[in-house]
Amino acid sequence: YGYHDTLGTMIAVSSYGISGGAGSLSLEARSVNIENGAAITAATAGNANGGDIHIRVEDSLNIWGYSDLKVLNPRDFTQYTLQKSFSKITASSANTDKNSGNSGTVSITARNINVSEGGLITTSTAGGGKAGDITLGASYLKLDGNALIASESTLDENGGAAGTITVNADSIRLSGNSDITTEAVNTGSGEAADGRITVTAGEMLYLNKSGITTSVRGGYGKGGDIDIGEPDFVILNHGKIEANAYEGTGGNIRIVSGQFFQSSESRVEASSEKGIDGNINIESPDVDVSGGLAVMPEAPLNASKWQKTPCEHRDPEKMSRFVIRRKDASPTSPDDWQPMHAWPAPDPSSGVPCE
Repeated sequence: YGYHDTLGTMIAVSSYGISGGAGSLSLEARSVNIENGAAITAATAGNANGGDIHIRVEDSLNIWGYSDLKVLNPRDFTQYTLQKSFSKITASSANTDKNSGNSGTVSITARNINVSEGGLITTSTAGGGKAGDITLGASYLKLDGNALIASESTLDENGGAAGTITVNADSIRLSGNSDITTEAVNTGSGEAADGRITVTAGEMLYLNKSGITTSVRGGYGKGGDIDIGEPDFVILNHGKIEANAYEGTGGNIRIVSGQFFQSSESRVEASSEKGIDGNINIESPDVDVSGGLAVMPEAPLNASKWQKTPCEHRDPEKMSRFVIRRKDASPTSPDDWQPMHAWPAPDPSSGVPCE
């Protein structure tokens, strides 16, 4: 690993080596802005569990943007690379040992939660410990511009389970390649991947070029279930809802809504590449609009026969015109000649009667 010459602006609790678990972090405020690569973090790099993050905001929590982070070469500190450090709230367990500790959880309550421009709310585990759960409660949740809410297990073999994500909001809108997702790279034989996602929306869930997904990329773990509960509208516009696995069973998807609309480019999928596919259950009133559609005639109406013959075609002689035009944006003088018809003057071919 390289070394950072700066960690940026952050509020953090952490635990390293053989020390005890990291302490919890609690924050209460009227509004909170996390921008330009700032972070609120709880981390463990040992075998102890990471700390939990609790945030309560009366009005809006806004997370957006990034800063360039200089990563020095450990062999030559005169060399470095620039990496984007995105604004985030994150709880992590960085120890890659199979006996590593669990990451902490993230719990957020706010009137509005806005995550954009690559902003993150995540929990993760790099070893055998479990990634922490994420719980969000808001009146309005908006993700835009590659925003991400995620719980991940990243160990290549026998990794821990991903955490669960629970979202409760009146209105939820994801756009611009944003995602709510859980993923386990490899949970090992017989290990449950967990990674369930539960979304409860009172009014609307709208996925515009964005998705809600769970997956297990390797091993025999079961894909996480996705449960979407009873919004008035579920709308997928180039959106996706997926609960996939590799060798284990795909997750189950349940959607209950007043109305369910899905564009042809959207997909709802619960599959397993080598195992058993999961189940998909969509409970929404059937909408059959075919009875209200009028079938158009195959031959379009020929409107030419209804057009009046233009004046110039009624008389074989050539006809001249006298047209009064005024300058653009300049009013006509009240004592000047006035056109017979309102400007613009009628086209002779428009069917205006000959004078």
